[in-house]
Amino acid sequence: MANAKKRHVVEQRRRVRTRRIDRRSGRQQILLLAAVAGCMVVLALASVWWLTGRIEAPAGQALYQFNTQDYHSLAFDPVDVNTVYFGHHDGLKVSHDAGASWQDAALSRVDAMQLVMPSNAPERRYAAGHDVFYISTDGGESWREQMNDLPGLDLHAFAGSPTDPNRLYTVPMGNGLWTSADGGTAWNETTMPPGAETQPIVLAVSPSDPEIVYLARNGEIAISTDRGMTWQSEP
Repeated sequence: MANAKKRHVVEQRRRVRTRRIDRRSGRQQILLLAAVAGCMVVLALASVWWLTGRIEAPAGQALYQFNTQDYHSLAFDPVDVNTVYFGHHDGLKVSHDAGASWQDAALSRVDAMQLVMPSNAPERRYAAGHDVFYISTDGGESWREQMNDLPGLDLHAFAGSPTDPNRLYTVPMGNGLWTSADGGTAWNETTMPPGAETQPIVLAVSPSDPEIVYLARNGEIAISTDRGMTWQSEP
């Protein structure tokens, strides 16, 4: 079982590397975020087709520009691929036409650094950030603060399981790695990768295997194949 998981992780890494190299092949659908002059966010395509192919744009050309000084998160609706959420220091914006136009979402005036939208619970939404942990149970129409017992709410790293909408992972600044099995109310501290004294900048769960968790920090990637109980570092 351990060897099978290791092969699975290696295969996923190969696929990621292939996508990075072969950005122009076929109809690869990749969305890029880039900061321009420190005050704009540019949404651009790595190919001439956007999502379903309904919007065309040459590689590197902006589809839309935001007058904002920061950008943090981007997430696609698990049901409607044309609905995209963008998180920044002043809340969420939403597009219902694959990024061609944007409007303010229901969650505003919060630092939405991370977004989780479970595919098997399409009405559920999570938003986390600086002193922020919100949940929506109606597809983003309304939001409420999620009661929790975390040791802090400076949540730079935040991720959810692809198969269980209640399984969440986060790293409160300076307080280790925590996991929840009930949608974020009760949390338990688990292990951090060896030498991970600094704040992780990325935390993710494999979309094809909920046991596999990735944690990126200082140019390194650590991988767990048992939901964060044990870790191994990858170059």
